[in-house]
Amino acid sequence: MTQIEPTIDILLIGATGFTGKLILRYLLSHPNREEFKLGIAGRSLSKLQEVAKSEGAGYNTAVRQINDITDPVQVRSLIADVRVVISAVGPFWRYGRTLVGACADLGVHYVDTTGEAHFIKYCIDQCDYQATKTGAIIINSAGFDSVPSDLASFLSVQTLKGALGRDAQAGRSTSAVLLSHTILSGGTTSTMVDIMSGKVPRSAMAKLKDGWALSPVPGVPIRRLQLVSHLPFTSILGGIFLMGPGNGHLVRRSWGLHQREALENPGVSGGESYGDNFEYYEFQQANGSIDAFFNSLMLVVGLSLLMIPPIRWLASKYFLAQSGQGPSEEVLTKGWFQITNVTETTSTPGQPVRAVKTTIKGTGEVGYSGTSVMTSEIALALLPTWFPQLTRMAKEGGVLTPTAALGIVLKERMESSGRFQFQSEMIDTDPSDRKNR
Repeated sequence: MTQIEPTIDILLIGATGFTGKLILRYLLSHPNREEFKLGIAGRSLSKLQEVAKSEGAGYNTAVRQINDITDPVQVRSLIADVRVVISAVGPFWRYGRTLVGACADLGVHYVDTTGEAHFIKYCIDQCDYQATKTGAIIINSAGFDSVPSDLASFLSVQTLKGALGRDAQAGRSTSAVLLSHTILSGGTTSTMVDIMSGKVPRSAMAKLKDGWALSPVPGVPIRRLQLVSHLPFTSILGGIFLMGPGNGHLVRRSWGLHQREALENPGVSGGESYGDNFEYYEFQQANGSIDAFFNSLMLVVGLSLLMIPPIRWLASKYFLAQSGQGPSEEVLTKGWFQITNVTETTSTPGQPVRAVKTTIKGTGEVGYSGTSVMTSEIALALLPTWFPQLTRMAKEGGVLTPTAALGIVLKERMESSGRFQFQSEMIDTDPSDRKNR
């Protein structure tokens, strides 16, 4: 796989950052800790050693320094003997392109925590073909961006096909996200500021105007953002979700990968499309339509104000989290989240619409603490011990999504962590229940 016999199974880059520390903590306490060799890397050797000591890493955790994560020579030297790289170094457009390119070239598996759809588009355009040649599996958005959205829609489709037959066609898929006790970390706010200040080229952002930009197959027209949204066959209402557009891009890539797989390998396990007319939308759950409207309005106004340089500078200086900052230990412990997805069958003349409701619940703050669990479990699944359980797509390499690479194994690994609960079932689709569809 790599050019040199691997001496490190998982190398965590960015271990001194807020999210990186949580990933390290989870990996060190994992039940299978004795089955993989762990390493951490970053710019400051003293900070790495301090983190390793404070988290109880011990002598069997390698510590490596890299002065410049954008230098190809340094990066290749860093990862040449590594099986799987976890990158928690953002903004990813600024710091991730050299790393993911080197992983694709050397056949090193790569997992990251990005929520930057423009970076994922770069990975697809620049690394996908090479990764299929070397066998490298590239998995972006392996945390709260965008595992819950990806997995909820995937499970709904699986339940639908399990109940109605493998030929059942999924149409509209809608998710409502409910959050408690979470704030933005310094890394997340840095990414937002980078985009708004023009550090990401306009040409890169322009590619995302097409809602199917990350999908290898074009899909049907997508829904526009709505100030107030309704989850079909439920009483759930909500407004615009900050992460909704990015999550939507990732879910549509999963659809496209499965669609292409079904066309190229019909009848093969895992080679089943969601449905030709599948379409995804996501919103943040609120306490009624008025609450949803004002939440949406405040988000739009807030983001608009951040486009003004002086206001953006003041916010970055005095109000937004700085590098290394994030939720307190109390928030990390007491937080929770829930995502509810409803996926409907394609409307067919003479046939009633059927639907599935999938719910994923998580204990503990999800944006960072939950991300540490999801990212770690995905990385561990890529190691030789568990590699046979991956999908056929994963075994061919390339830039994939969490569900395209792991399939149902992703649910099983998250469930075994004790942090997540899943429920997926067919629901009543009485037309009188379909308000504001």
